[in-house]
Amino acid sequence: MLKYYKVERMNIFAKFTVSGCCFLFIMSLMIGTAPAATTPEKADKTVVARVNGTVIYHDELAPLLESAKARYRKQGNQSISPDLEKNIQSKELDQLIGRELLAQAGAKVDDKAFAEKVELRIKALTQARFHNASSAEKAKSVTIDPHQREILRKDALVDAYLEKSGIANLQVPEKNLKEFYEKNKQGLAVLETVKASHIMVELSKKAKAADVEEARKKIQSISDELKKGGDFAELARKHSNCASAANGGDLGYIKRGYMPGDFNKVAFALKPGETSEPIRTQHGFHIVRVFDKKPERVQEFPEVKDTIAKYLIRDYKRTKIEEIISELKLKAKIERYLND
Repeated sequence: MLKYYKVERMNIFAKFTVSGCCFLFIMSLMIGTAPAATTPEKADKTVVARVNGTVIYHDELAPLLESAKARYRKQGNQSISPDLEKNIQSKELDQLIGRELLAQAGAKVDDKAFAEKVELRIKALTQARFHNASSAEKAKSVTIDPHQREILRKDALVDAYLEKSGIANLQVPEKNLKEFYEKNKQGLAVLETVKASHIMVELSKKAKAADVEEARKKIQSISDELKKGGDFAELARKHSNCASAANGGDLGYIKRGYMPGDFNKVAFALKPGETSEPIRTQHGFHIVRVFDKKPERVQEFPEVKDTIAKYLIRDYKRTKIEEIISELKLKAKIERYLND
């Protein structure tokens, strides 16, 4: 039975993908992208580690290090100190070593069914890698060079070995799902939304006083026509400069804070069926009509049950992979040549 793993309280509706036990998903949680395959040692290459004699080169580590640094920068760490870079580099090398250990463990499995599964995965990964190939090529087997095949072979070995290790087809007990739901209710809130349409008369940032006045007169004329019974959708299609004009100005349901400040303030103040006076934002002049409102609410358990299950399974898989790698390290000869 799957145990419940405590995780940080967070918005679990951040984008993520769950697709069975595929290596490309599982290892992306740990590494990011598959590195280049190891090859016999070359004199012109810098060796950063050996795993049971298999060489890992700096060329394999470098792209992972750059990707990790880019993620840190996105989190607000614009300046990465030498100490932080060393720490990141050490962690990324750990991931490469872990991947190599898993691939080696998979290569040792002496089982015909397992070997066939690896070959099928190599074909699937090959076709995914070359997704732009023609249908005829995909129906056969896309030809790749030995170096690329080695990359895919290791990916397939890791994938199959992890599945054999018991992290595929997991089910989270209902009580654990409910426990997570109760502890994280507030993080599952759906923000207040309004269903709105608008008509926009656009203004450039460099608009002169005369341009602003002309736009103001145009939006006021449209407003006057609406007050006389004019059709909002038709007027939007005729006059609005927004892409939504083709749909009669329909913006669908928008969350509070999604639109510019003044627009947002007016839209959420209107009642269903009401139309605003002309307002100005950085984009120009607008007339807003609201059709429906949905208040902020906490989603019910049945609505989020599947999402919670996917989140917990993903978290469990990451933990399980770390446990498997730790066990493999106990029996492995690992040499690191980085100055940590």
